[in-house]
Amino acid sequence: MYHYSHFLDCCPDYNLLDQTKINELLALPILYSIDQITPLLNKNLNYREIICLRTLLNYKYREERTLEHYQLSASLETVISSGYVNLLADRSTVINIQQYANDVKKVKITAARNCETIQTPSSLEMLDLSIMPKLTTIEGLDKLAMLKDLTINKASKFTSFHEIKTLDKLLFLNLNENKNLNNLDFLTNQHQIRFLDVIRCPQLEVEKIIPSLQKLKHLKHLNISLKKKELPLLLEALPHVYIQSYKYGDTIIE
Repeated sequence: MYHYSHFLDCCPDYNLLDQTKINELLALPILYSIDQITPLLNKNLNYREIICLRTLLNYKYREERTLEHYQLSASLETVISSGYVNLLADRSTVINIQQYANDVKKVKITAARNCETIQTPSSLEMLDLSIMPKLTTIEGLDKLAMLKDLTINKASKFTSFHEIKTLDKLLFLNLNENKNLNNLDFLTNQHQIRFLDVIRCPQLEVEKIIPSLQKLKHLKHLNISLKKKELPLLLEALPHVYIQSYKYGDTIIE
């Protein structure tokens, strides 16, 4: 816990252009559960700390695989271990996660372009699904009682967002680039969500989703696509939340 807290205190930026900071991040152990950093999530975070925490999660919890920071990432390949399953460009139409590992906690599936159905085990704490244009069904999604980190990104045929309503242990929710996401009515005051991303979801209307967002009493950071006039409106409605890089009362740079 000390190591993660120290990184949060010292890392100056998200881009990690400083080799010293890259080395510090490389030296941190893998996070096998978000529970390991729960005290950090409960802090009154400033924007710099929020971005540093997102960096930590990307590379040490989600085990991000990217060419952008190749030093921080494993190669872009399928990885299967007892606690973590990463599938890249799987060609199946149905993916049963349980066939890869029993009691797996973290699953990341990217560019499974033929996949229509994901079958999920109840043990999941993290589920990250990205670039899945044919995905329509996530079997068991509404029963993932321990799920704390959910990404459904670029899933152009998926519509069953209402199943998120029962996932009241969620801390991180990323629904970026989903053209069928037309409301956030599934969010409730029982949700524990700290970070919410809904960038490039063209059917979302800011004025209509404000009541849903106001139910998230623990929300710290919201990334959302906005028109210029909508940012002040949203900041006033959510004064405790950083929206992009702004908080209520900040001077907005145009």
